[in-house]
Amino acid sequence: MRSIYNKNASWIILLLCTISLLLCLNSYATAEDTQCGYLEITGCGSGFIYSDEMLQKNQYQLSTDLAKASMVLSRGAYSSEAATMLRAMGYEASPYNYGGEALSDDLVAFTIGYRDIPGSNTRLICVVVRGTRGTSEWISNFKFATNNGVHIGFQRAADNVSSTLSNYLNGGKDIILWFTGHSRGAAVANILAARYSNQYKTFGYTYACPAVGTSISNSSNIWNFNNSRDLVPKVPPASWGYQRNGNDYTVYWPSTDPSGHDN
Repeated sequence: MRSIYNKNASWIILLLCTISLLLCLNSYATAEDTQCGYLEITGCGSGFIYSDEMLQKNQYQLSTDLAKASMVLSRGAYSSEAATMLRAMGYEASPYNYGGEALSDDLVAFTIGYRDIPGSNTRLICVVVRGTRGTSEWISNFKFATNNGVHIGFQRAADNVSSTLSNYLNGGKDIILWFTGHSRGAAVANILAARYSNQYKTFGYTYACPAVGTSISNSSNIWNFNNSRDLVPKVPPASWGYQRNGNDYTVYWPSTDPSGHDN
């Protein structure tokens, strides 16, 4: 895990303040073409721009456009809005494991959207993972034991997502993967992004991500946005050897900024 400090990241503060809301506002998703060929996606009381080109750029460079899109989609994962927004983006989208209390501690709700780019052999796949909803998922969050260095509760949830995702990886397509999520969903997205990075071009953007294990990857294509005042990214504690895959972007409020400067 690499930690990155950006004193000019005030926009990230706004993103994290918004994503901290666990329930999506009643809203709708729409798409409108811009003059630059991007879609303007509106949903969850917010919006972002989208173009397939965003996922054809270098996954190892932070994209503020993908960061904002990921944030809004992660927020939408707490309702049906993630699927609605993905459809507005031109994706075929299907939600899984929604419908109330999970039947197992280690399940997680998620939405998979895919889009085959016209005129090419490329398939874009976006996986949006919902954060904690219900007592059973909290039980899974506190399963701090590890399996091969990975938090066992998060790992089992990630395995469940993988078993469904495998159905979208067939067909001889050139695959590009995009994982995102908030809180518990961030942990699962973080694990999945690291898992698939060596096999496919992969983008990972997470928000308020807990630590996911004691054996992690420094994958530079995974970006974790965490608020310095949020307790969730601090558990399980680093003193137990727990970390996250990828790059950590910590947002400091002015009173806690170690540089002495305002963000």
